[in-house]
Amino acid sequence: MSSPTKPADAITEITALVEKQAADWNRGDLEGFMGAYMPSSAVTYVSAEGEVRGYTNLLQRYEIKYGSDQSAMGKLGFSDVNVTQLGEHNAFCLLKWHLERANKPELHGIATLILSRDPKIGWQILHDHTSVLEPKKN
Repeated sequence: MSSPTKPADAITEITALVEKQAADWNRGDLEGFMGAYMPSSAVTYVSAEGEVRGYTNLLQRYEIKYGSDQSAMGKLGFSDVNVTQLGEHNAFCLLKWHLERANKPELHGIATLILSRDPKIGWQILHDHTSVLEPKKN
């Protein structure tokens, strides 16, 4: 039986997970980016475009929307990563994201992640609710 994850460990591990996810994205490595998600039909993704259920369907959404070409995917960054552990094997993560792509408007927003920790694999995203924020008006 694995030992319980301490909140400080969860913060460090989940922050590293999303940092790796951004690095994979920025290299055009969609498979690596998707490695942060639980490879399960239980995965859910919600955005203004609707709801996607299942890892395979989520991967397909990203392939259709962004492809796997680094120049088309652009540069993704995360900031203000805030992790709250919800029991021994679950956590909630709120973060800001920013995406720059050539010849497209910059996008930014907030994502809410629910993660589950498998003792053998580590933290994986089970639910992702991503919102795009409107640009600030001066």
